[in-house]
Amino acid sequence: MMKKMLRLFGIIALLTLVLAGCMEIAPTPINIPADPSPAANVVEWGTVLNGKLFASFDKLPFLTPLSLKSDFKKIKISTTEKDLNLENSIIHLFEGTVEKGFVLNKESTVRNVLDISIILDTTGSMGGAINGAKDSIINFAQSLKDSGLDAKIGIIPFDDYAPAQDMTGVDPKWLDLASPEEAQAYTTKLYAAGGGDGPENPYDALMYSWDNMSWRKGSQRIFIVITDINAHYKGDGTSYTSLLKSDLLAKMGGYATIHSVFVSNYRHSGDVPYSAPDDIRELSYKTGGIILYTSSGSVDLTTLGVKEYVLNSYVLIYKPGDPSLPVKVYIKDMQGREGSVPVVKFE
Repeated sequence: MMKKMLRLFGIIALLTLVLAGCMEIAPTPINIPADPSPAANVVEWGTVLNGKLFASFDKLPFLTPLSLKSDFKKIKISTTEKDLNLENSIIHLFEGTVEKGFVLNKESTVRNVLDISIILDTTGSMGGAINGAKDSIINFAQSLKDSGLDAKIGIIPFDDYAPAQDMTGVDPKWLDLASPEEAQAYTTKLYAAGGGDGPENPYDALMYSWDNMSWRKGSQRIFIVITDINAHYKGDGTSYTSLLKSDLLAKMGGYATIHSVFVSNYRHSGDVPYSAPDDIRELSYKTGGIILYTSSGSVDLTTLGVKEYVLNSYVLIYKPGDPSLPVKVYIKDMQGREGSVPVVKFE
């Protein structure tokens, strides 16, 4: 009897050790510094870094074991300035008129897995852009790899439909996240065809990608929309899409960055916040993405600033006081470069 009891206790102890080994390591808590007092004087600061500084709220979890309470918020800030090292000492985060304490993490150290979905207009006027993407995709991906990032690339061709229907004979119709070499091989199949009714359908292409790509756990999720025309939207008098920008932001806001590249004949009238229902730029503005215009009609992925953006992205963690107040990030570095950018609410 005693032997049976000892054997039973031994089995229980062994199981306990095995289960303990399977458990996740206890997360490291985040200690948010107190709000600075007095607050920094930012009234006189200029906007030298406008167009090179980006900010958005961040909901994507880290792979590293950081313990975040539900009342903490995260902000992603990025710059395309190659030599602007963002450090706590040059960053000031304001909620209304109150300067907030924060913890700063470089994003590539907590999310070094990069999943990129290229949303590519393949209608007849896009021949130069498609060829440019073909020619530069390998160098683009290699530059990310050389920077220590684990990058995969997927491609969604679109016209009035997503995936594109006018581009016949292409198999598969779209490319799931794959190696740069596979992405390069896939682009050789693509060509410009069809179109003609004006707007195309990037909203469905973005949603299709979001719902169908094999996103990796904890990856940075980046979309690059390449087009030369505005978007179809729900209520535009056609039946091509049932989506509005608000539908995309409800799913992707805080979890992905949408960069927009517009080739030469894109109608880009209107200023921030780009709220017209067919204006794709609002998606980039509200997710902290780059908005870029090319004059030649070609697209060189290596010159978009995406690599610089990724390598110079940081996550600020802070405890909000009054979440209804506007939030703004100010930066001033040792060389006197300065700028400010609002953190746009997409909720």
